[in-house]
This record gives sequence, structure tokens and C-alpha cells, in this order.
Amino acid sequence: MKKNLLVLAGLLFFAIQASAQIGPGKILLGGSLGFSSKDTENDNDWINSRNGTETTFELMPRIGFGLSENWVIGAGIGYQSTKFDRDGSDYEEKTNMFVFSPYARYYKMVSEKVGFFGEGTFAFGTGKYKPEPTGNKKDLSSFAVGVTPGITYFITEKIAFEATMGFLGYSQIKAEVDGTDDPESEKSEFGLNVDLTTLNFGVQFVL
Repeated sequence: MKKNLLVLAGLLFFAIQASAQIGPGKILLGGSLGFSSKDTENDNDWINSRNGTETTFELMPRIGFGLSENWVIGAGIGYQSTKFDRDGSDYEEKTNMFVFSPYARYYKMVSEKVGFFGEGTFAFGTGKYKPEPTGNKKDLSSFAVGVTPGITYFITEKIAFEATMGFLGYSQIKAEVDGTDDPESEKSEFGLNVDLTTLNFGVQFVL
């Protein structure tokens, strides 16, 4: 059984422009605050065999710059914290990651308020993995490149709600035991993921 709860909210700002149209020189401010929880049943996990509950918290402020009426480029800097509690024991795992994610987004508006977009991203992450009460701490590094589709809806001239779901691309994560010369563990994937856990909601503010 899997439970998933996502709560996303944008950053506050003071608008200084009058037009809501995406275009050259426009600035887009946004951000996400996310929380998810799911039950895991995995006996072949790359870090540790486990069955239990995994909880994730995410924070990702973003800024974008309009190049044209359709194209926006930008970047986000985020933090992700994941905690796993094993069923029937006091064993837990904590993972903390900092992520830098440049992106390029193409908008296709179908009306004054509604539009679709495709977003290409390069994401780089670094962090720590810590099992308790026993186990080896690990240094983590991650990389992902791919595309995500989405839809946007302008509720006012300057505020748009948006939703994204799915990811097509390549991702890789490496783990090395902290303070040792032990070989790295590595996991990589390529393909299409349309799981409901990829569903995200956000807010964009156009200045």
C-alpha cells in the first residue's frame, strides 16, 4: 500500500510589472514545498534491503527569465530530506540532499489563461546517507537529465498555478562509504516514469 501527499506553495513577491504575458525580459518566481509518505516493500534495495515507511520533505525555490513569448530558462536550488523507518525495529535511514537544477521550458498557450509546457532539466545533487543505530555513513552524488510535461493556468494576470507529471530521461546516483576508499555503489535508470509520485503542483509569479 502506498500513500502520497504533496503540498506545494510558491514564494511571496511584490509585482512591479503590469503584463502577465510571458515574454522577453519577464521574470518568473516560483517554488515548491513538498511532503510525501509511502510504504516500501523492497528486498533488493541498492543501499539496504528494507520494508517499512519512507517519508520525504522537499523545498525548491526557482527563478526563470523569459527569452521570448514561448521560451523560459532558469534554475532552482533545493533541499530534500528522506527518512526510512523499518517495520518492527528501531532501525532508520536518513538521507539529506542539496540539488541544483537548471531548466529550459517551452510554453504553448491555448487560451489567455491555459497553456501546456515541456520542461527539460539537468539536475545535480550532493548529500549524505546515515543509517541508525548501526551502519556505514555514505556520501551521495546524483545526476539526472530529462523532460517533463505540464499544464499551467493563470488565475490572475500575474499568478499561475501549474501541474507536472511524468519524467522521461536518465538518472544516476552514487554512494561511497564516508571516510574510506571503498568502491562506489551506483544505480542508474533510463526510461519513462508516469507514477503518481511524479505528480507535482506549483505556483509561478510573473514580474
